[in-house]
Amino acid sequence: IQGFQLKIMGDGPLSDDLRSYVDNEKIANVEFLGFVSSKEYLRYMQGASFLVIPSVCYENFPCIVSEALACGIPILASNLGGMSEIIKDRETGFLFRVGDVDDLVEKIKLAINSKDTLRKMRENVLKEYEAKYTPEENHKTLLTVYSRATQYRLTRKV
Repeated sequence: IQGFQLKIMGDGPLSDDLRSYVDNEKIANVEFLGFVSSKEYLRYMQGASFLVIPSVCYENFPCIVSEALACGIPILASNLGGMSEIIKDRETGFLFRVGDVDDLVEKIKLAINSKDTLRKMRENVLKEYEAKYTPEENHKTLLTVYSRATQYRLTRKV
């Protein structure tokens, strides 16, 4: 998509193929950052307009999701696995059909072309993070799970 800079952090088994594709297609607005330090990582995350997670695998709750939520970054992710439960479509990000490049491109264009939508999503993401994902909220949730498990064990006949 012209006029928009895509930054790719990290490396993986397909990174060489992706670099080759970008070179062969002469795509100028993609920057491969490779491994970045924790400090750089946070700077890039905080400066991101949105995060794209195009996974075709059943993801549970990858660390990058909680990091994006903590930074108030809307997430564009495939509607597979936990992503479809964590991301509220058109409220805290966009969900696209897994493996559907055209749907992903459409959602990226929506994100790029609607600054007001992204601003509102950022507000929603921060509210969602505060309500569900802070360390304090996670602690409460964990205690609730332990309490329920204990009650179940006590009421269950052995």
